[in-house]
Amino acid sequence: MDSDDSDLEIIENISIKKIAKARVKIKMSERKQPQIESDNEDERVQNNVYRNRKVEILQEQKKSVKPQNVAVIHSNVNNSKEVLKEIHEPQKGTPKQKRSLTAVNELEAISQVTPPKQRKSNDNSLFSPSSLLEKLELNSPPPKENKSKPKKLFESETIYQSARKALHSTVPVQMPGRENEHKQLRDFIKCHLMNKTSGTLYVSGPPGTGKTASLSTILQQPDIITEFKEVYVNCTAIKSSGSIYLRIIQELGIKSSSRTEKDSVAAIENYLSTNHKMILLVLDEIDQLESKKQSVLYTIFEWPSRKNSKIILIGIANALDLTDRILPRLQARCELKPQLMHFAPYSKQQIVEIFTDRLRSAGVLDLFVPVAVQMLAGKVAAISGDVRKALDIGRRVIEIAEKHKKEESDKKVDLKHVMGVLNSVYGTSNNLNEDNDDSFPLQQKIIVCTLLLILKKARNKDITVGKLHEVYKKVCGVRNLSGVDQAEFVGLCSLIETKGIIRVSGKKEPRLHKINLEWDEEEVAAALKDKQLMATILQDSSVLGKM
Repeated sequence: MDSDDSDLEIIENISIKKIAKARVKIKMSERKQPQIESDNEDERVQNNVYRNRKVEILQEQKKSVKPQNVAVIHSNVNNSKEVLKEIHEPQKGTPKQKRSLTAVNELEAISQVTPPKQRKSNDNSLFSPSSLLEKLELNSPPPKENKSKPKKLFESETIYQSARKALHSTVPVQMPGRENEHKQLRDFIKCHLMNKTSGTLYVSGPPGTGKTASLSTILQQPDIITEFKEVYVNCTAIKSSGSIYLRIIQELGIKSSSRTEKDSVAAIENYLSTNHKMILLVLDEIDQLESKKQSVLYTIFEWPSRKNSKIILIGIANALDLTDRILPRLQARCELKPQLMHFAPYSKQQIVEIFTDRLRSAGVLDLFVPVAVQMLAGKVAAISGDVRKALDIGRRVIEIAEKHKKEESDKKVDLKHVMGVLNSVYGTSNNLNEDNDDSFPLQQKIIVCTLLLILKKARNKDITVGKLHEVYKKVCGVRNLSGVDQAEFVGLCSLIETKGIIRVSGKKEPRLHKINLEWDEEEVAAALKDKQLMATILQDSSVLGKM
């Protein structure tokens, strides 16, 4: 038997099986549905014709099947479907029609001799789960190189910004010119910590001479900071001298319900008599604790002399003779007499060393011309020796040099820049005539005019920051100007003080600080009268009220 006959026999067997299954399916579907007799004879005849025609078409397909036209059987079956639909188009809605349509649908589902054609694949190899697993790669691909540079939110820091940052009045790591004082202070603290003994030290010196900065640097050293319990109090923030006891109780963590000053003192002294860790009590601006008969200061200075108190008291103030002048009884008893340490004002050479050390650490030492640093240091050393004032002037000089540079290569801070700032700080009031809002902003001018108004028109010449701010707010309100709050007002007064126009001094909270005019009153008034707004402020006595 040749291959064509074998293929034909296989196709015939398939067709016979399909036809048999179709007939069985039709009969079963007719048995499942209830037989509904119809009086319409034409409908019954039509169903029989449809059934006979269907069998004839299937037999004709069986006879005409050949190996070469196996692929077109599917299309012939589709044609037969169309013929059957044309022969039998039953009316909608009768049970007979529904049975006929169900049979046709089932016949269509089983009458396909060949499966649908599939797309040919170029790859003739068979894929199985095992072969796919072999081709699976678990290695992650190498990361792609990001050639694009990250975008910067801000421009790179300029040489002027680096210099200003280096000259900020923060606690420095190194303190040139204070090596001897630094060693004495460290030896005092270390000696008492090792021996577990009490002691008293009074540190004096003008503002800006490194007293608090030196102590802060020593207290951060690892071999000292772990040996004691530190209690630091800035006495300018204390409302009254007697409230210092409550602050110390809070810092030591003493549980006490004391309501009076006497109860607070008793609670602290009971704590000192118990077994506790070494205490380092630092009272900055201790002269603010002056009281009637100096009872508060005497009480505090007596604590180190108590038995087993284990407390190191360090008081810091500006006056050199504070203990001799207001605490004479301390000199009568040796165990109460404090050890003295004085920080002298910085010399010209020391200020130069501090300047160059900070600029060198920031890599901007070449920004200043050497003669400019010498001039700045010499002027500050001759007047106050306050290194903080020198640093503030240095930052101001850098700002002016940056604004007035004409070319990119012209970056040096020279002598003329320093002289301009020194004249504005320590010079005369001629700078008030300049219409330069950067050098002297409007708000600062209004504050100066308000101060002159109080000095000229008010009966009470004792001016505090709080009173000046009160009159300043009235001046701004009358002229529809936006005034600043008290916190910002204190900052503006500090800026005016750096120009040398006023002096702010006080013992307690900032609003109680006293303000004095440093420049000549008539000269400042004459310089401001040519400005229309300033002139009207100087003549407006209605804002003073009952002052």
